Amino acid sequence: TASCTPALRQAVAEHTGFVRLRMSYTPSPDEPLIPPERSPADELFYLTRAAYFILEDEATFALFSPAGECLSADSAVWRTCDRAFGEAEGQWGLWVGLHDVERDDDLCALRLTGMITLQRVPTQLVYNPTVLERQDAHRAGRQLRGLLAADETLTSFKDRADRQWVRSDD
Repeated sequence: TASCTPALRQAVAEHTGFVRLRMSYTPSPDEPLIPPERSPADELFYLTRAAYFILEDEATFALFSPAGECLSADSAVWRTCDRAFGEAEGQWGLWVGLHDVERDDDLCALRLTGMITLQRVPTQLVYNPTVLERQDAHRAGRQLRGLLAADETLTSFKDRADRQWVRSDD
């Protein structure tokens, strides 16, 4: 992904294997296939905790979340998990990626990839690159990712530079 360090890119290019963690339900015949109280964030949190300990092996070096297209170095996973203090919402940065999207107009878009996996509305930030620099949009995207983890009904927010962002269904 775009946020990878050169060393992580090199390690990925040279890797010889991977461990895939998955969850599945095994309901009895009279139960629904997927429980109604299912929490995708709690499931990802559980799998990430398992990965946390697997990453302690010296042969492992990264966690990849395919839905969010997020590749995180082992140190980033440990830091994120430790800062989350047992809360799934604090780990969204490992599961929801920020990706630049090309548009046909003069605007730019930053898509939050992986939102559907968390049963959230697909979201993107649209901005004018002559007014806002890419790194500022990414900073606002990281802030929005955290806000949406806590409140899926969010329709607007102010970024740290006091700029107002408003949700649009366009």
